[in-house]
Amino acid sequence: MPLSLTKATLKVTPACQPAGRSSNNVSTVGAQGIRAARKQACGYNPGTELRSSSPRKNSSKLLESSLLPTPLRRVSEVASVGDRQRKSVVEDADSSRLSEELWPPTSRLFPSFDNTTSRNVTSQLGQTAYLHCIVNNLGDKTVLWIRRRDYNVLTVGLDTYTADDRFQAVHLERSSDWALQVKYVQLSDGGLYECQVSSDPKISYFVNLTVLVAKAVVEGGPDLFIRTGSSINLTCEISQSPEPPHFVFWYHNDRMINYVSAKGEISLHKGGPEKTVSRLYIRKAVSLDSGNYTCDPANAEPVSISVHVVNELYGQLREEDLWGGLWQRRARHPETALALALEQQGCFEQAQGALEAAMARARQDHATLPASPLLQSEFRLWEEHWLRCSKELNQWDLLLDYGSSKNCANPHLVLESAWRVPNWALMKEALSQVELGCPKEQAWRVNLYRGYIAICHPEEQHLSLVERVVEVITSQLL
Repeated sequence: MPLSLTKATLKVTPACQPAGRSSNNVSTVGAQGIRAARKQACGYNPGTELRSSSPRKNSSKLLESSLLPTPLRRVSEVASVGDRQRKSVVEDADSSRLSEELWPPTSRLFPSFDNTTSRNVTSQLGQTAYLHCIVNNLGDKTVLWIRRRDYNVLTVGLDTYTADDRFQAVHLERSSDWALQVKYVQLSDGGLYECQVSSDPKISYFVNLTVLVAKAVVEGGPDLFIRTGSSINLTCEISQSPEPPHFVFWYHNDRMINYVSAKGEISLHKGGPEKTVSRLYIRKAVSLDSGNYTCDPANAEPVSISVHVVNELYGQLREEDLWGGLWQRRARHPETALALALEQQGCFEQAQGALEAAMARARQDHATLPASPLLQSEFRLWEEHWLRCSKELNQWDLLLDYGSSKNCANPHLVLESAWRVPNWALMKEALSQVELGCPKEQAWRVNLYRGYIAICHPEEQHLSLVERVVEVITSQLL
């Protein structure tokens, strides 16, 4: 035991002191004083256990710590803490400066538009259109939509400022897109719209809205002649339709046709970016299948065609004869039936006179009121057959004057007439006009006229050009 006792005096030797050394700390206390003195000498801290495999080593460290003067120990600890705090403040300042350089505060950035957003929006009549406007770094600013046609403010933020409830601003939380929604689009809605940000100065983004009106056309109309026993194949083409119609109904004499039946079927498929095609197919047509067929798309006006199923006797007639007989029955003016009958018989001069009388009478009757669509188609018929009769009578001077007039202005007719007169100046002028908008399938005709000019005017163009033109015409015709 490192502790020796006498009757009146107690000599305390700390347990943490190495063996062989005597302690100078001697106190004359009771039993409790002895325990307190031992704890103080060993650096005992209540609630802490010394978990070391070397009690002597731990006791030595504690003793050295206890022997260090208290003021010096506190000063060193304070200095160490101060160094750590100054180092932490410096590191925080550097980190904050680097963060501001890499990621500037949002409040300092000016609002800007996302220029990748489409500036042209196409919508179909009656559908819903969305005009998108993506604004970055909006902050506390506001987005306005303005219709440029009348400078009418449509929306401010999410509030609508127009009596037309078809306009509404659409914005999702945490999104940069402020879209203008236009419901049930009308033709008058087409035009330019401005997305404006209430910054200083104000910035704007313009979006153009184009409204398309779908149009349906049945190929081969207005009349189609089919022989008994053959198939009826009607094609309805819906153009200017970005989205296909939800349905296309076919009617035969106002009676709806089933999509699938034992005798025929109806198909619907895309024919291009803005085109949809619906086909009606009927097998082994009989006379009862004659009548009016109507294609009625959901997004366009209906269009009709008249189908005539004829037997073998009528099938031996030419299509021109059937067409002439049909017009003789449906014509509103008696001159039409007379002129067509004379033309079929080869009496072109008398037919031309009847057509001129009919056109003069129509100009007098409809000088103030416009003609109906049916009469307008009859007027076009007169013009076409008057031109045909004039060509048969070789009246090229008359045709040249008519094609050059303001009412006609037909460069193709001028070109066809000028090389027969001949009038080279008008022919060259008409040729330059035709070349600009000539379709590919008619290019051979343009090259034919060009070669004819080269043959007739070798002083202007070398004859070797004729050889090249003839080769081009031959290849195109083949």
